Order: sequence, then structure tokens, then C-alpha cells
Amino acid sequence: MTSPILGAVVGLIAWWAIFFFFPIVIAFVILAVWFLTKEPEAKKEPKKVKEYIGSIKKIFKKKSPLLLSSFFAGSAALLILFGVLFYLSDFLEKRYGLDGVIKGAALAIPVLFMSTTSYLTGALIKKKINLMKWLVVIGHVIIGASLVTLPLFNNVYAFFAGISTAGVGTGLVLPCLNTLITGSAEKDERGLVTSLYGSVRFLGVAAGPPLFGWLVGIGLM
Repeated sequence: MTSPILGAVVGLIAWWAIFFFFPIVIAFVILAVWFLTKEPEAKKEPKKVKEYIGSIKKIFKKKSPLLLSSFFAGSAALLILFGVLFYLSDFLEKRYGLDGVIKGAALAIPVLFMSTTSYLTGALIKKKINLMKWLVVIGHVIIGASLVTLPLFNNVYAFFAGISTAGVGTGLVLPCLNTLITGSAEKDERGLVTSLYGSVRFLGVAAGPPLFGWLVGIGLM
């Protein structure tokens, strides 16, 4: 939520300052994890690589529909959200002349709605599998409906309301997918499954801005 504002503040120093600031922050995080996080003692010997890969294959054979659909749903939700945020950044600058910290604060609004909804959803769902599935469907319906209505409004407040609604839909989807995916594997195999999900999900994050930029370029947005 704070990244758009923080990025804008750092960008006021120099356009290239952000490329140095965030690696420094990451370095502190790495050091904190390395020195402050205590690893629990292993109760049994870790599996060999072949055994681990074999277990992952079994999981995908048994639960491939759940895993693949969850991977796609998470990637699509973040692709749309970050693509729309990219479009919103360009829209605010060209239409209203917003820049710097003010634009960063404006971009933080949809992210605030997403993070707040994610927190509340995570507290609500617990282990209710059927509820999670319904919330994933409802979240994507909300995202789709908000995007369809955006072109109908020329008012900036209505535009923000639509994008914030998409953030709410994303906030409903992500915690449910996280729980469904982590629950699909035993603790020993959970690490690789969640890592794959994280990788696929952030492919959506990376693909959103260039995709929406291309759509703007060809006149579809």
C-alpha cells in the first residue's frame, strides 16, 4: 500500500534513486531474516531431491485441476489490478496533471482497498473450503464488473470507485487461493507448490503494465 507513495517520494530525489533505494531495503530484510529468524529443529531427515520431486508430481496428478485453476486465477487477478494501476498512473498524469507524491497517494487507494479486504477475508475464511471457492468466483465477478463499468464514467471519482472495487475483488480472491494451495500439499511438499504459485502469480504482475500499455497504444483503452 505504501509503495506508490514511497516510490514517488524517492523519485523526487532523482529518477534513478529508486533503483538504489529498494535494493538497500531488501538487503536489510535479508540480514534480518538471516540473523533474527530461528529455524526449527528438523524432527526427521529431509527428503532427497528425487523423492521431493516425486511427491510434487503425485500432488499435481491428484489435484491438478485445483492447482492449475488457482494458479491462473491468482495470476489473472494481479495482472488486471496492476495493469489498471499502470493505466491509472498514465491517466492521472495526462488528464489531471497529477505527479509525484500526490499521484502516488492516489495510486495507493486501490491497493489500500485490496489489502484491507485481504486482511478481513483471511480472518473470515479459516478452513471453510466451500466459502473460499465461492469468494474466488465472487471476487473475479466483481473485478470483471468493475472493469466493464469503467468506460461508462468520465468522472474521476467514479473511476476511482471502479478501480477500488476491483481492488476489493482482488482482496477476496488472493487469501482464498493462498489457503487452497497451501492446503493442497503436506508440510514437506508445501514449499515448492507455494513457490510455483508465487512465481506464476507475479508473472501476472509483470505482464499487466506492458499488456495494458499495448492496449492503450492500439486504442482499445
